[in-house]
Amino acid sequence: QWYQRRVHGITGGDEARSTVSRYGVLGWVEDLPSLVVGRDGHGCGSFLRNDGTQVYLVAGGINDDQEGTLPTEVLTMDSPVWTLTTPLPRYLEGLRGVTLGEFCT
Repeated sequence: QWYQRRVHGITGGDEARSTVSRYGVLGWVEDLPSLVVGRDGHGCGSFLRNDGTQVYLVAGGINDDQEGTLPTEVLTMDSPVWTLTTPLPRYLEGLRGVTLGEFCT
């Protein structure tokens, strides 16, 4: 049904910096693997790869030690863990992410 396909991820935050959960229009769906680097003030979103696999992306923010310039993390729905990738080119906090169609901006 349509409401089962409309699922969004919520990542990190002030009290649960490593927690990642998925929510749908009816509420909580599931918890996903924890972030490698817990963070707050980051941006997150998702997009579809060419093969149709959903990819979650988390970038920026600050960690528990109030340090910025954190690595970007990605999680594909066919992987059990988040993967660290290249950090943003400079420190950014207070980011916001949105997914429009199949694009993460």
